[in-house]
Amino acid sequence: MENLVTLEGKQALTTSLKVAEKFEKRHDNVLRDIERLLEDLADVSPKDALNFEEMSQDDMYGRKQRIFLMNRDGFTLLAMRYTGKNALKFQTDYIKAFNHMEDH
Repeated sequence: MENLVTLEGKQALTTSLKVAEKFEKRHDNVLRDIERLLEDLADVSPKDALNFEEMSQDDMYGRKQRIFLMNRDGFTLLAMRYTGKNALKFQTDYIKAFNHMEDH
């Protein structure tokens, strides 16, 4: 569970790659979901878009790949869009991981 979330400074964070892996979704679909979420937030609550930071990191072949880094609020906004028993299981795992990281 702890590898779902990392601590950077005093903030617990996760990535779109980890979300894709744990929710058993293709990463390009998770990126699309985040992009749509950011579009919706622009109309409803632009400040909440700050919960996401677009970055790049090297993939296993050394190529740059686009990812999003997100805090607890960003993850929660994204995860609430996913449904089903598997989604609920991973949502609760992430919440526990964020709580664990923030407690330490």
